[in-house]
Amino acid sequence: MVRITKIFIVLAILISVTIHTGCGIKKPQLLDYFTQPMDADRNGTIDDNDVSMLIAEADDYFDVMIRPFLDKAGAEIDESIRAISDNVEEKLKEHLTVNEWEQLGENLDGYNRMLAQIEITRRASRTASDLYDTGTAGHFFQRSNGDVVFWLKDGRKAQLIGIRIPVPTTSYSKMCMDFFEKMTCNKVVRMEHDTQRTDDTTNTLLVYLYAKDEFINAEMVERGYAYTLSMPPNNRYDEHFSALEEKAKADKLGIWKFMEIEK
Repeated sequence: MVRITKIFIVLAILISVTIHTGCGIKKPQLLDYFTQPMDADRNGTIDDNDVSMLIAEADDYFDVMIRPFLDKAGAEIDESIRAISDNVEEKLKEHLTVNEWEQLGENLDGYNRMLAQIEITRRASRTASDLYDTGTAGHFFQRSNGDVVFWLKDGRKAQLIGIRIPVPTTSYSKMCMDFFEKMTCNKVVRMEHDTQRTDDTTNTLLVYLYAKDEFINAEMVERGYAYTLSMPPNNRYDEHFSALEEKAKADKLGIWKFMEIEK
């Protein structure tokens, strides 16, 4: 079991220090693909209000799930950063049962995850105009070369980067189009940009697409409904997509049940 002191130190650091990371990281850790800013008020925009709502939720969680253990032990903490005094751990050991000690550790892990989500959302709210965009997905539109292009309800057009599907002349194209629309159509989506925000020749947004918790570009490759295609300089997730494609091929998922793609 992780020592309670170490956990509290992590909490204090997460609360008191804003995590600064660049938006242009080329090879983020796999966890980052699924740890996304949270639209807490569900208004389609990541902003300061989302951060405030998440902070309030974390405060409530702390009061309900953690503070009772501290109160039982008579442990005093610095409320400004929720750090602990030197005798807190000893008091906890003295006054808590083994089960309570273990439960406190689990609750602290949950609180730690909430704090991490706050920092991710705060960071996104500061860079949303550059790195992220939102909208409601409309119907699929596919170019003849297999690019995955779709309309947004506000009239904009967007293309998924890093992947393609079989060209419309093949019978497999509709499988992929249907899967994409099932995942996205009429849903509020979040769009992440890479080095290039738009294709200026076609006035098309270039995006990594998210619907709720699903990373659509990756999901299509992983399920075998798209194949990878490097689109320099937009290469942020190329290695991840390639790994997903190899597994889909090996498992004969989606289009790989029937065909091989010549790139």
